[in-house]
Amino acid sequence: MSLSLPFALPRDPELVRATTACVYSFDLDGNVIEMNAGLAGALGYAPEEAARMNLAQLLEPDSWTNSQEQILVQLGGNGPQPLNLTAIARDGSRVGLVVTRRLLFERGRPVAIQDAGAVIAAADEIARPLSAGASERPLPVTESSRFAQELKQLHRLSTTSYATLQPAIEDHLETGCRLFRLPVGALLQVEGSNGIVIQTSRGAGSLEEASLIPLWQTRADTVPSRLRTVAVSAPAKGSGLRAEFETYIGTPIWVGPELFATLSFSGPYSPARAFLNSDRELIELMARSIGRVVLEHRIQSERDRLQSLEKNRNRVLEMVAENESIATILEEVVHLVEAQCPGALCSLLLLKDEMLTWATAPGFSPDALRLLKPFRVLRDTAGLAVAEVARATVFWDDVRQCPFWADRAHLAG
Repeated sequence: MSLSLPFALPRDPELVRATTACVYSFDLDGNVIEMNAGLAGALGYAPEEAARMNLAQLLEPDSWTNSQEQILVQLGGNGPQPLNLTAIARDGSRVGLVVTRRLLFERGRPVAIQDAGAVIAAADEIARPLSAGASERPLPVTESSRFAQELKQLHRLSTTSYATLQPAIEDHLETGCRLFRLPVGALLQVEGSNGIVIQTSRGAGSLEEASLIPLWQTRADTVPSRLRTVAVSAPAKGSGLRAEFETYIGTPIWVGPELFATLSFSGPYSPARAFLNSDRELIELMARSIGRVVLEHRIQSERDRLQSLEKNRNRVLEMVAENESIATILEEVVHLVEAQCPGALCSLLLLKDEMLTWATAPGFSPDALRLLKPFRVLRDTAGLAVAEVARATVFWDDVRQCPFWADRAHLAG
C-alpha cells in the first residue's frame, strides 16, 4: 500500500528510511486527545497511554517550542502548516515526524489541532521480525462472516445515492444498530452545555429527535470525548448518565475541519459486551461515510440555491421587460429575498422627497402595515440613523433596535 502525502519527505542518501502514517490530535494546551497505533507504536506506547500525555512530554524541547509557535500562527488565521518535529520515544530514542497541521472546529470555535503525516524511522527498526504468534492467522468462521457482512454494508452505504440528507443518515443509523447489535443509534451536536439530538434510529426509545439533553447525561460531555473514538460498557452507578449510553461506542463525524456531530451506537449496560479494534474501525468508516454524504448534500444545496437565485433574477428582469407595474416587480423582489432566507420577512421602502415610504411588505400582517408610517430623511444630517439607512447597507442584530421599529417593538417580537 502506497502512502500519499501532501508534502515531500526529506531524503538522506546515507540512510535508507521507511515511513509509516501518523495521525494525532491534541487540545489547545497540548494534551493529546487521540493517537493512531502507528505513531504510538513507533514511540513505544499503547494508544491509550499516549492519550494521557502532553506534547511537551513527547517532543524535544525545540520541537515543542516550534509547535507552540505554530499553534499561535494557526489561531491567528493561517491555513494548514507543514512541520518537521522530533519526538522522544519511551526508550529515549528520537523519532522524526513530518506532518501537516490543521485546526479542528466545533460550532465554528477552534477546539483542537490535528497533525497528519508520516513517522520517519530507520529501516532496520521497521523491519524487525514479528514475535512468535503475531503472524497473520485466519479469522474464525464466525468472525470472517461478520467481517464480510460489515464490508458488504459499508460498500452499500458508500455507493447508495440519497435524495436528501435525512434518509442517508437514517440508513447509516439503522445499519449500524444491526452491525453493532445495539438498539440506539444517534447523531448528537453540541449547543452550549446541552446536546441536540439531530437524528436517531427507530429503536432509540425516549431519545427523541430535535430534543435537548444535558451533556453530562451522555458520554460526549467533554471536548476530548467528542474528538476521538470512545468505546465503553459500564453501568451508570448514580452518575446521572442515561441508561441508553451505558454500553456505548461513539466517534466524531468530520466535514473538513468541522466537527459536524458525534455518531454513536449504544444501549443499556451489558457485562458481556467488549468492543474490539474492528468495532472502532467500523464506526470510524461509517462516520467518514456520513461526513461525505453531508458534504455532498451541502454542495448540492448550494448549487440548487444559486440556480434558484439565478432563475428568480431572470424572472424579475422578464417582468421589467414586459412592463409590469412597479408594485408587482417590487413584490416579486421581496418574495425572492424571503425565498433565499427561509423564515425571514422582507419589506421595501422607497426614498421620495426626503421621505422613506413603505412600498411593499407582503409578509407582514395588514394591522402592522397600517402602523408603518413614512420616515423623513434629512440629507444634511448623515449622522442620523434613518438618513444612514437611506444611503448605505446597515445591519442590526436585533430588529427592535432599528429606528423604523423603535416605536413598534411589540410587532417585531
